Order: sequence, then C-alpha cells, then structure tokens
Amino acid sequence: PVHGVLFGTGAVPNGGAVAIGGQMLQPKLETEMGFIMGQDIDTVPTSLDALAEAVEAAVPCYEIAGSRIDGWPKGIEDLVADSCGFSAYVIGEGRAKPSALDLASIQISIAKNGEHHGDGTGAECMGNPLNALMWLVEKLVAKGEGLKAGDLVLTGALGGMIPVEAGQSWTSTFDGLGSVSVSFV
Repeated sequence: PVHGVLFGTGAVPNGGAVAIGGQMLQPKLETEMGFIMGQDIDTVPTSLDALAEAVEAAVPCYEIAGSRIDGWPKGIEDLVADSCGFSAYVIGEGRAKPSALDLASIQISIAKNGEHHGDGTGAECMGNPLNALMWLVEKLVAKGEGLKAGDLVLTGALGGMIPVEAGQSWTSTFDGLGSVSVSFV
C-alpha cells in the first residue's frame, strides 16, 4: 500500500461533473470506503474496534486517479512523485458508524450510464477497510504524525480501477450505506 494527501481543491460534489483534460489526465475511477474521523488519533489503537470508535462515519466515496506520467507510473518513485495519482474525490450520500456495518462483507454495485458495470466488496481492501485505516495510522504514528477529527481517509479501491471517458456517468451503491455518483465531461 501507499498513501498520499487529499487536497481540498480536489473535492467534487456528489453527482457533480469532472472535466477530463488539463490537470485531469488518464483518469481512472476507484469506488472506495471513506472514513471521516471523529477523534484525533496520535497513538496506534489497541484493536480495530477501538479504531472504529474513533471514526465518526463510514461514507461511500470515489477517488478519481489521474496520472501526469504517460502510461501511468512504472515504479514506486514515479507513483510518489505523481502524488499517488490523486486528482479528485467525491463523498457520496449516506453515513454510518463503522460498528453498524459489516465492512468486510459490504456489497457494492457499480453502474456506468445506468447499466450494471461491476461489483465490489469491502474485503477487497486488505480484507476490511478498517485494516487499511489501521495501516495508515501505524505509518503516520511511526513518523510522529496522526489523524485529526474531521479528516477524510479513503481506504482503497473496491471493484478495481476503472478507466473513464467523457460522456460517462457512474454510480456506486453500497448495500446498507448509500451511494456516490459522478459524471465526466
């Protein structure tokens, strides 16, 4: 795994449109479980349950990755230099405490232009999206950093990275949680 920073300038409203071109190059869509932190974390929690208690809400999200390197990064150095491919993100509708969901088993249905495109599950992210959050916390704490209340953490692709093109609209529905939508122009 790798981690990068989500910049506020990359926020796209749920159902919003993203223009391809300019700074949005070679875009790929990732359906992800997001976590909005409810508490500051500066030490590693003793368990996933303790970590889940520090989360205000699980939210359906998209990360829109785009590479400024022709053909996408070939190695870790390129990936880091390209800000881990980050271009934009979307926070969808629906929020729940992680303890109210079976995050590993959650089912995601992905639709392109209103037609079923594919599926994902929470287990695709290190077995459980909370495992990815714990990994990040461990890395940050080891560097003397942490997470702050209100921080948004995206945990990794559920359903793969999907190349996108102008004229497409996407919606991913998380069973028992909600959905997230975006279109490309």
